[in-house]
Amino acid sequence: MEREDLQSTHEEADTRVLFNAANAASAGYQEVVISSEDTDVFVLCLAFSSFIPYSLYVKCGNKTRTMYIDISNVTRMLGSQVCKSLLDLHALTGCDSVSAFAGKGKIAALKLL
Repeated sequence: MEREDLQSTHEEADTRVLFNAANAASAGYQEVVISSEDTDVFVLCLAFSSFIPYSLYVKCGNKTRTMYIDISNVTRMLGSQVCKSLLDLHALTGCDSVSAFAGKGKIAALKLL
């Protein structure tokens, strides 16, 4: 049975993981690690980092090489405005729910940003 404070009608796991991470923070956890190889999750973490009042890390890699990416450090390096813009850029250049423009990749768009 699902806990009442974790109930949501939202079905997309990529965004629901942030909902659950925020719930962990409100329960008193100081750090949250999201284990994901999905670029969508990483971009969402960056885009919403200004709303996250705790240390957030994304764990990625494989059996021989695991990395923990500190979202706060990436946000500080890129700047909050760029991180907020990444969400739109990622959607326009193709993500899980949106098709990309033919022949237009992410690298060219990132350079423009």
